[in-house]
Amino acid sequence: MPKKPADVVYIHRIEAGEWERKNVLKPIAEIGQTVKIIKTAVFVTAPIVAGGALFLAWHVADSLYGWIDPMKDKWDATVARYKEEGLLWEPDLNGATIDPLSGTTTDSEGNTTKNHSLLWYWAKEYGLI
Repeated sequence: MPKKPADVVYIHRIEAGEWERKNVLKPIAEIGQTVKIIKTAVFVTAPIVAGGALFLAWHVADSLYGWIDPMKDKWDATVARYKEEGLLWEPDLNGATIDPLSGTTTDSEGNTTKNHSLLWYWAKEYGLI
């Protein structure tokens, strides 16, 4: 059932005098500005700190477990094997551009060739494709 609109509207207003503006409201406004500055600083520095922590964790894990070198060796072995089998192409880069993720090569005349990239072979080696 709809409500009946109000007959009378009362407005309550609180006014601050000179002392309240100077001693109460101004410090609150300054605190708000400080909070904005701190938020901005956190949003700027947090990704930098997170990146540094990730970098440090990566190198600590490598020094403890030595897992980067086996991955490099596996990568190099995959590259060598696919080069021997003739599956991995080595393009002539005179004016050519290569998209390493898709393996697309565009030569200086604008001709596009679709090949498998090294990333594709590596993912196939680990059974991801």
